[in-house]
Amino acid sequence: MSKTLKQKVRHIFYDKDGNLNLRVPFKLRWSYINKIRRHNFDRDLDRAELAGKREKASKADMERQINEIE
Repeated sequence: MSKTLKQKVRHIFYDKDGNLNLRVPFKLRWSYINKIRRHNFDRDLDRAELAGKREKASKADMERQINEIE
């Protein structure tokens, strides 16, 4: 199961013990967060495209089955 955005971002701000992680500079934190956001956005687009292809394929398959019956 993939991690949620909250889980991905949490390690940037907190260490393993749950204390605030001050080793990571502020600008670098936002760089990491934006990288994660872009990656998630790209994956969402890919998922939507794949779902559209599946829907078209299933619709074409149903039409083919209807035509075979007639």
